[in-house]
Amino acid sequence: MLRGTIAMVIAGLLGAGLWAWVAFATEYEFAVVACLIGVFVGAAAYYGSGGHLTAINGLLAVAVTCASITLGKMAIVEIMIQDELSTAQSQLFDPVLDRLATDDEYVISYLADDVAMERTDAGETLAWPGGDEYEEREREADYPAAIWAEAEALWEGMSPADRQDYREELIENQEAVHEALMGYVSSEARDAGILGMFHPMDLLFYAIAMYIAYRAGSGRIAAEG
Repeated sequence: MLRGTIAMVIAGLLGAGLWAWVAFATEYEFAVVACLIGVFVGAAAYYGSGGHLTAINGLLAVAVTCASITLGKMAIVEIMIQDELSTAQSQLFDPVLDRLATDDEYVISYLADDVAMERTDAGETLAWPGGDEYEEREREADYPAAIWAEAEALWEGMSPADRQDYREELIENQEAVHEALMGYVSSEARDAGILGMFHPMDLLFYAIAMYIAYRAGSGRIAAEG
């Protein structure tokens, strides 16, 4: 029994890897893969037990097969999440950090945002270029002249060490925001992926694989053959 169980677990892990690989490579989930997992686990039960199979072996094969498909589904969800996070990191977040480290005008825009907020809180109405207060602002041309002049004066009044400290503070804040955002996105994606496991078609995949695993794992297929 122990050898058969170990063999089934190994087959289940291989099946989970197969499910994740096929789903990631093709962006589809196929019933034939579920069938193969059932066959792998059932065959492992048969050969691991030396052909001495009972209904208990079949039930163990069913449990391992169900766990294998679930693990494969969770793995593909995680792979896709990490792939999307990596893309977001390289295409969206890293460029922002690079600009904060090297682009003075971009850094001054953060000071300009603070100046604009202070004046707005004080009740001043600002005349934004283009008339849109909420558009993305990154350059001198995006701000009222007086706002930019005050922000630039603040920047020029900093020592080189203070400027570097300010840059590092902005970078740390961006990293914290990015980490929190990616954590939230990852959590939501994982929850959606888990819920997706209970789609009717997915339940059919489970049923097919579990049926095959039970028949192979309990010796029914071998007996009929």
